[in-house]
Formats: sequence, structure tokens, C-alpha cells
Amino acid sequence: MKVKFVVMVVIGTAVFLLLGWADWSWRLRHTKHPHRAPDPKREKTGGGDFFRAKIYTEKTKSSAPGRVRDYGNGTYGVTFRLPWAGDVTVSVRMVHSSSAVRVLKRLREEFPTNRTKRDLTAINSIIKVKKGTISTILVGHQDGDRTEQLPRCMPGLPAPVPSGYYRNGRWVSRVCQGPRLTNASDWKKCLQNSALDFLGDSTTRQWFYYTAKYMQMAVRNSPYFLSATAGPIYAEEKQWNITSRYQSHGPPINTFLWVNASILSNLVRIIDEIDEPNHIVVVTVGFHFNSHPLVDYVRRVRTVRSALLRLLRRQQNTTLVIKPTNTAASHILNVDDWFSFQMYLIIKEMFSGLPVVFVDTWEMTDCQFPKDTTHPADEVIQEEILYLLSYVCQ
Repeated sequence: MKVKFVVMVVIGTAVFLLLGWADWSWRLRHTKHPHRAPDPKREKTGGGDFFRAKIYTEKTKSSAPGRVRDYGNGTYGVTFRLPWAGDVTVSVRMVHSSSAVRVLKRLREEFPTNRTKRDLTAINSIIKVKKGTISTILVGHQDGDRTEQLPRCMPGLPAPVPSGYYRNGRWVSRVCQGPRLTNASDWKKCLQNSALDFLGDSTTRQWFYYTAKYMQMAVRNSPYFLSATAGPIYAEEKQWNITSRYQSHGPPINTFLWVNASILSNLVRIIDEIDEPNHIVVVTVGFHFNSHPLVDYVRRVRTVRSALLRLLRRQQNTTLVIKPTNTAASHILNVDDWFSFQMYLIIKEMFSGLPVVFVDTWEMTDCQFPKDTTHPADEVIQEEILYLLSYVCQ
């Protein structure tokens, strides 16, 4: 089957269109019945495939995510912005075919909370870009390395697409500009007399442990500690009066560990109990909802949003931080990228225009150089937290 791509590259005020064809193939495995593969010579006439796209320059560790538009007729548009000059490689990868997406939708809506170690769709889709089409672009222009004029970082700023890119391995925001704090003493000075609340899943727990280790905080379990998955876990830096905690967002929790559900806190209740100043509240509602209908996810995010807005009315100097899902490229259904991307779009829209800091962990992992995994590498976690601090440490 042949998929048609229109790649749009935006360089300053100039727009370049590249038209090309990409062959895609699939193979089925772990199936009881044979299936006929699509004819590779036949042009695809329908949409619904799920792609991920990025541009990158390996030499300078520069990369940016692309936006894929589905025209519904077998043609897909991919838009990139190029903020640097040089040789650029375009990567367009099919994550799921439209057939696989239909199966995933049915699994989520008709068989909620289904858990499996294997991808039941059993489809491995690969994009093969033909030579001489869109595999490599040479970019040479006078102001390719210019710095955009951006406002000072503050909650509630609108985000362009993409919201940033990597340059020399560092995340460069296109939303706002703020300080980049690269040593522990600067972190402590910035966060003095603050309380950090990391509320969510294991990717949020990564932030908790990274900040605690970086600032050499003493970590201890709460007297009400349930498990590493659920928490609560606390950390403290006495000299600068910094406290931190991790706690799960509550049910649903997909874990192989036993958790006493009778004393498991609900995220809304946890937020409603915060009634002190100088809190930085980081919230993630993501991976554990992958195998639930989207209507349940929307309902939960709506209640969390209401709780956060109540908190902001009680304590106006609270910093609210939304950390969406990240890419995983996993064969485990519960952390499938298509599921996660749908939730990413929903939570981004539901918090749009509100006075929150939105750390776009989807885009930051969509074009990362380390291998995709449910729990991103420390170098990516660092860039995510540094972006947050650019809002807090003005």
C-alpha cells in the first residue's frame, strides 16, 4: 500500500513543500487465522493511520517534532519548523495502521481495564521512505539560528506548535524565556521555603526522585506509605526549608504490587487538602487511564481541573503544573502511544487558557534522542524540570 505525504517546512517566513510517496508494509503475528496483506502497488484512499514525525540533526543533537495532518484520503501533511541551519533528516514513522487504530478503539471502549503484556493488534508497521523523496533536506539560510523574541515565562501563556525544540541536547522553548538553572545551589535558592507536590504516576515519581537527588534531599516514606507506586513519599532539605512529596493520583492504578485500595487517596481530595502558601503542584493524569473509555478520562480531568482552580482561589501564589503523558513506543497495550496521544490532546485542550504551567512532555519525548520508553532518560527528565523552573525562578 502506498501512502502519500506532503511535507511542509517553515523557515522564517518561507514555506517549502515537498511531495513524496512512502511505501508502508505490515506483518501479522500471533494470529490464529491468515490475513491477506494489502497490495503494495495500490494507492491508499482512506485515512486513520497514526504517525509520529520529527526532524533532527545528529551532529548537533538538534531535533523538533512535526505535526501530522490526516486529510482522510490517503494523503498526510507533515509540517516542520526549522530553527537551525544544516543537514536535516526527516523521520516519519507509522505507529499504527488505520486497521490497528480501529482495534485499539474497540479495546478501549468495549473492553475497559483489559491488561496484557502483548499488543493484541499484533501489527508491526514500518514506513520506508524511497530514495530521492523526503529522507534528507539541506537547509541553508541566513537567519536560521536566530533567537525568537519571547515573553517572560508565566502561567497561562499560549503555546505554538511545536512548543519547542532541542538544540545541542537542550530544550529551547518557543513559548517563553526564563532562566536556565544548571546547578543545585541555584535550584535551592529558587525553591527556598517552597513545598513541591508531585501527584500522578510513576513518570511524576521520576520528577520527585530526580529533584530530591539533585538537591540532596533526605527521602523518607510516610507513616501511611502504601507502596512505591502509590506513595506517599516525602523529601526534605532543612537548610533551605524545601519539602517535597510524591503521591499517586489514586484509582485506577495498574500495578503488579498489592495496594490497599481502602486507604488509597483520591487526587481531588489530595488537592483540596492543600491549604498553605508557596506550593508548586505538579499533576499527571495519564498512563493508568489508557485502557479506560475516553469519557471516563474526560470526567476525571474535569474534576481535577475544578479542584486545581479551587486551590488557586484559596492560595493565589500557588504554581499549578500540568505534566501530560509522554511517548513510550511500547508493545504493552496500557502504555500504547496512540492511547497516550488522545489523552495528551484532551488534557492540553482542557487546560488551555487557564493560569497553569503546561510542560509539554509529549513533544519533549516525541523528538528526543534517547530511546523511547515509558520512563524517559534522566537527560530528558532534567530538561522537563528545567523548563518548569524557568517559570518558577524569575
